[in-house]
Amino acid sequence: MATYTPPPPPAPALENPVAPDRVKNYEAYRARIADLYWTRSRPEYGNERQLVVDLELVDHRGASLGNARTWLSPRFGQHPKTGQVSKMTTFLNALAAQPETTVVAWFNDEEGDENREHPMSWGYDETRTPYLSLKSGQEVTVRGKVVPRANEEGLKYRVEVFEPASASGQPTTATQPTAGERRLDQAVATAAPRRVESDSDDSIPF
Repeated sequence: MATYTPPPPPAPALENPVAPDRVKNYEAYRARIADLYWTRSRPEYGNERQLVVDLELVDHRGASLGNARTWLSPRFGQHPKTGQVSKMTTFLNALAAQPETTVVAWFNDEEGDENREHPMSWGYDETRTPYLSLKSGQEVTVRGKVVPRANEEGLKYRVEVFEPASASGQPTTATQPTAGERRLDQAVATAAPRRVESDSDDSIPF
């Protein structure tokens, strides 16, 4: 007899979503993390853990354009067949101002490490020294496009590319690494950004 897995509770409604007529497809916008929390995808998408990130987009004058929501699965590295960089890797590297393909050596979820320290932190070597910790207020640059809402009427803005905050050409207030946090060699060539395609809000692209 098949086991029924109930769907996860729906995510809270996104407050003040970006109005489609206020953004341009693939224009660079500064985006600030407004909220983040863990949930699970629907059973048809594997019932996998996902990090929900709500981003407040800002135009070149510093005026808010509203919020956009993106889902990140805890997958890292590049797909062995396509070479596509995982969405989570791209996001963390953009926050850390690292090249898109830089390898994330480890990531702690909300429970932290084996000593329950450094929650929501990540690093680029095996010393377990956090490079940054994920938190509200940090900034990246996003590019995306307006698409139809899944299973609903109307349109929405979907984030498809993450880049460092400096890529928007706008002043930033993002949290920077402390003096004690390790920095990587910035001479590594930056790979061209890849668009992350998703046909549904609950799907989990690599």
